[in-house]
Amino acid sequence: MKKFYFLVLLVFLFNGCSQPSDSAYSENVELSLDQIKELTEESPDTNVSVTFFGENSIQRNIEKIKTSCKKDFPIQPYYLIEIQKTAGNIVLWLSVDSQQVVCSVRKGIKVDSCFSELDCDDGLVSTIDKCEGTPRTCSHGRITECRGGDNFCPSNCTADLDGDCVRQCTSNDDCSDENILTEDICYGLIKVCTFKPLDKKEAGICEELADCEDDNPCTIDSCTDSKCSHDPLINGTFCDDRKECFDGACVSVTENEMVVKNIEAEQSGEREVKITWTTNKQGDSTVKYGVWPNASYDNIEEIKEYVVDHEVLLQNISVGKKYVFKVRSADRFGQTASEVGGDRETFTLCLEECDDGNSCTIDSCNISLGACESKTDTSIEGCTQ
Repeated sequence: MKKFYFLVLLVFLFNGCSQPSDSAYSENVELSLDQIKELTEESPDTNVSVTFFGENSIQRNIEKIKTSCKKDFPIQPYYLIEIQKTAGNIVLWLSVDSQQVVCSVRKGIKVDSCFSELDCDDGLVSTIDKCEGTPRTCSHGRITECRGGDNFCPSNCTADLDGDCVRQCTSNDDCSDENILTEDICYGLIKVCTFKPLDKKEAGICEELADCEDDNPCTIDSCTDSKCSHDPLINGTFCDDRKECFDGACVSVTENEMVVKNIEAEQSGEREVKITWTTNKQGDSTVKYGVWPNASYDNIEEIKEYVVDHEVLLQNISVGKKYVFKVRSADRFGQTASEVGGDRETFTLCLEECDDGNSCTIDSCNISLGACESKTDTSIEGCTQ
């Protein structure tokens, strides 16, 4: 018997309680989830079974269930948990929706002789009760055949073989029914698969663009190959008064400060330097720069386009001189981010053209150092590190 990590019975329900003197007995026991502990070890005299009862099955058996439980019984989906021990049987009705025990009944048979099968009813759907033989005696054969419609799932059966079985799971990934119109969920105390019906819009199925409209100003809705997609707009895109898009949601501009990162400088031409950086949302691009050590950052290059990948070209740069620069970006509402904490960046164009005369090397000016660098080009035949 597999270990069960859900409902189990307290020992006192089987031991220490006197049984009625009647030949067949059925008594209600109050059982809360706090009184239930896990049965993690196999026991030779214990069998546990779980069967799903939908609303239709409950409706067909409602009078019998109400008689057994001795109270009103709401029509809703349930798990029927049967725990069989030598000392007696416990039947638990667990609500699928509330995950609460609605009814718990202790049942048993104390007689061998019988007149009819009514004398042999042990209250379990997992057994076939018979009054047979000479002299006539009760027998309670356990159902082992995988057959839907008998309201019982034998331990050797699965949901694929027996319609009365539930599919046990550990995560949602275990529950795929390959039906795009259901949401597949691993749910509940006893961790079984449930399949919530979805309409086409909930499932993301489309025939035209209108089927995919999500009323979100921060997504681009599209219908491709009958499947909806909702791609987020670039962070910082205007979406409402004093609001902007951020990670696909329209939020207040004060919720997300502008952040600058990945600042780089590289030589672009003979006397040109390209400054690049990124921001977490759309902003304009400004570079202030000057010659070290008396730099006053009087030189300014600005681009009033709102982007997240920034590029500013500085021209007419003097070779051999050290430059300092700071970058700045501001969003549409004037929030700014600059200089990565106030630190300045530097670059220096090399005094001479970088060429070491070696055909196996790629020569360039490292402008962060103001010095030439050579790197072996191993793609050239005969050139090695």
